[in-house]
This record gives sequence, C-alpha cells and structure tokens, in this order.
Amino acid sequence: MAHDDGKSQARIIGMRWLRFLAFNALGAALWVGTWVTLGYLAGSHIGTIYHYITQYSFYVLIALAVLLAAYIGRRMLRRGRRTTHSRRTTPPANGPRTSPPMGGPRRATQPALSKPPASLPKQGIRTRTRS
Repeated sequence: MAHDDGKSQARIIGMRWLRFLAFNALGAALWVGTWVTLGYLAGSHIGTIYHYITQYSFYVLIALAVLLAAYIGRRMLRRGRRTTHSRRTTPPANGPRTSPPMGGPRRATQPALSKPPASLPKQGIRTRTRS
C-alpha cells in the first residue's frame, strides 16, 4: 500500500498543504475527543448501553433501509416525471414551451440595430475560391 501524507488530497481540493494539515489535525482531535468523552460518560454503564444497542440495532437497520428505499423511490419518480414532460410530442395548448437559456432570461441592454454602424467593418465568412 502506498504511503500518502495528505498532499494529494490537498491538491485535489485546491487547498494549501499547511492549511489542509491544520484542518486535518483539528478534525482528528475533535473525533478522538468526542469518542473519549462518550466513553468516559458511559463509564460503568457500558454493559447496559451495549445490551440496548444490540437489542434495537436490527430495528434501526430496518428503519434506515426503509428511509433509503423511500429516498431512491422519490428520486426515481421525479426523474420519471421530468423525462415524461420532455418527451411530449405535441406542444401545450398555450403554445410551445421553451426554457430560458442557462443563466436566466436574456435582458435587452441595447435596442437591436437594423444595420451595423458604418464605422464597423463588415463581418462575414471567408470562403476559398477554386482557381
């Protein structure tokens, strides 16, 4: 297994190495501190806590599975509705439905010119002529 000192993770997220190291150390200290504190508070009650955790863990697992299935089902229904609307062959009764371009609707900043100003060169497509 290759040794990784965290520099590759720092590069991936675009963070300086020392900043990444500081946040990584802070996260590790908080993680360890949390579990040590919970262990200290549990103290002599750890046997009782373990009993209840093992007794109800199956029900918690079932509840998580139901929540995950509901989430996946909701996503699939939403995706199905979206593709159904995009597959319409006839436009709605009030005319064709068009969505605004990315970034929102366009706003007219200047009135449209019927002719380009004379000071601008004519722009066109250059074509090669065969000789």
